[in-house]
Amino acid sequence: MLVTPSDGFGVRAFPLPLTQDIRFTLAKRPNYWEYNLFTRYQGVLIAAGVFDNGATAKTGIPRAEMTYDPYTGVQWSAKWQGAGYHSKVSVGYAFTVANNKVRVLNNVGIAEQKGVVAPYTQSEVTARDTLKLNSATSVRGVATHGCTLSRRSPPRRPAWI
Repeated sequence: MLVTPSDGFGVRAFPLPLTQDIRFTLAKRPNYWEYNLFTRYQGVLIAAGVFDNGATAKTGIPRAEMTYDPYTGVQWSAKWQGAGYHSKVSVGYAFTVANNKVRVLNNVGIAEQKGVVAPYTQSEVTARDTLKLNSATSVRGVATHGCTLSRRSPPRRPAWI
């Protein structure tokens, strides 16, 4: 639930009373309405609507997305975002090493933003729990994505996204 004088009011990720777990968002931001539906069906994230763009933005981000991203195996994603935001189509593969303690993901795709279209590749290496590098060094629960370091153990989305 969102209720603040500066950010607006409404509900986010409200579960609808259906067999399939479908979540609904309806929130009034200071300058726009945020409304969307999303679910996971057989491992595929399906989302559509206008999504949060911050309290001070003039508009929300219109988006339609389908993403299949299991912990290992083939990955794919198609995301369209309006208003000049990043859209993409990608495919990749994830695998684990070191007794499932390290996950490696590689994606390739085509992205578009504000009329510029370009191919891209993305690589992500995630360590979960404690990974012993040698007798003096170990890494605990650290994920690397580009140049960002963050704790993420295990690297999965919540079941409702």
